[in-house]
Amino acid sequence: MHDWVAAANGKTLVLLGAGASAPSLPVSRELTDLVIESMNERLDDHPGYLKRAWVMVREQLRGTSNIEEFYSSLADVEHQDDDTTRFWVQEWVPLPKVLPTDGDGVNGRQSFGFLAHMVQNSVMTILAQKTEAADKAYLHSLVTADVRGIVTLNYDLMVEMAAIEAERPHTTGAEEWDGGVRWFAEDLGDGVLPVLKLHGSLNWRATRVVVGAPLPIVGFEVVGGNGLGPGKLLARLDEPAIFGLSGKMSPHDPYPALRSEFDRMLEAVELLVVAGFSFWDAHITAPIRRWLALDERRRIVIVDPFFDPATTPIRVLVDALCQGCMVEGKPTLAAGLEIDRMRVLNVTAADGLGTLFAP
Repeated sequence: MHDWVAAANGKTLVLLGAGASAPSLPVSRELTDLVIESMNERLDDHPGYLKRAWVMVREQLRGTSNIEEFYSSLADVEHQDDDTTRFWVQEWVPLPKVLPTDGDGVNGRQSFGFLAHMVQNSVMTILAQKTEAADKAYLHSLVTADVRGIVTLNYDLMVEMAAIEAERPHTTGAEEWDGGVRWFAEDLGDGVLPVLKLHGSLNWRATRVVVGAPLPIVGFEVVGGNGLGPGKLLARLDEPAIFGLSGKMSPHDPYPALRSEFDRMLEAVELLVVAGFSFWDAHITAPIRRWLALDERRRIVIVDPFFDPATTPIRVLVDALCQGCMVEGKPTLAAGLEIDRMRVLNVTAADGLGTLFAP
């Protein structure tokens, strides 16, 4: 066990980004390639406009490795006339022409929104299927550790399934949420691990009535198995998830409650472990910076094999807090002031989490 984890005496929070699932699940280019392959299969026999639109998309976005950027570029086509960048664009790339044989089906800009929905569905399906078959053993030491909770930005079920394998009681809070600004119940029960899924989950379905008419609030149920089935209360298949480059600060339920819970969980701990997160999402990075600034006893451990102190968006934090870091070959301000509040482990999540939380 890492000395900082031991010193925190259970007051540790763990934040997992996409890289934390990377040992077992596809990310970046690999995931994008799998989505394109899936879309090709789904649209191969489509006779109308949608297939022609997809062929255009596939060629236009060739080389795009970020699946959320891929998705957003499709979802935003419908809103070109409202995009302020239109004043600087002489002409948008022409869309495929609608043919008489296309009938009254989905066509034009509307079809690109439909393709975006299909891309998101393909992502969730791939993650669900890969998670089911993935090796989750590298997460066992984490889910059985004495921590205040796990916060994950991932839609997959790696943490939940690892907890089941390790026989650790846990909850994501989805089925207990009462529609208010607090996500988790006040008392979760002895030994229950809270798993906060800030961007939603592939196995949540918006089917549970929390408050009825005239001002309804809809809650969630959790689908079992690999998370791909319909809800039992209502046969919905669509999952509530923040997907794409925009919408991370969505004002719509349940996201305000999830974000406020993240702040509450931070306030209750002395150590934050961040694995597989690049710090480019400002709605996550800003609360972390605020948390660190408000109490000099608080510390952070970063687990990332690709972390570069010179190019990270938290370079200022590195300079202020990381005694052992070098920025462009030079010691940090923290080194001169003997401030040791940040440690960086340039290893994979699998190796780093095992080292940090080994019994």
